[in-house]
Amino acid sequence: MDAPQILVVEDEPDIASMLQACLELFGYQVALARTGAEALVEARQHPPRVVILDMKLPDTSGAEVCRQLRQDPPTAGVHVIFLSAMTQRDDITRGLTAGAEDYLTKPIDLQVLHRHIEAALSQDQEHPVLRPAP
Repeated sequence: MDAPQILVVEDEPDIASMLQACLELFGYQVALARTGAEALVEARQHPPRVVILDMKLPDTSGAEVCRQLRQDPPTAGVHVIFLSAMTQRDDITRGLTAGAEDYLTKPIDLQVLHRHIEAALSQDQEHPVLRPAP
């Protein structure tokens, strides 16, 4: 079986590189996007199983990216996990209301992130009809 595809949407190059390296060590295939526009193009061209999404991007909000992913049939079923330094209750509520399944805050323990990704992916096995394969 192929390794699950993860799209990391993070505008800070050091954080993006660190996440990519660590997630690859966990056995995932990782694509990077630095803006919301890049994320939407990448997700539409190569629908990932999971999107790790920052809330604050240079061109738009992560919440808007999440909403657009949910509205587009090829990406409507991807798992979206916010990973953001925005920790206020309103930020978390905005992310979850936009359609994310999870909202984690930075700094993050990478083992914890890995467990959240695995939990999201396990939903595919429990409810395969709800999540079309990319």
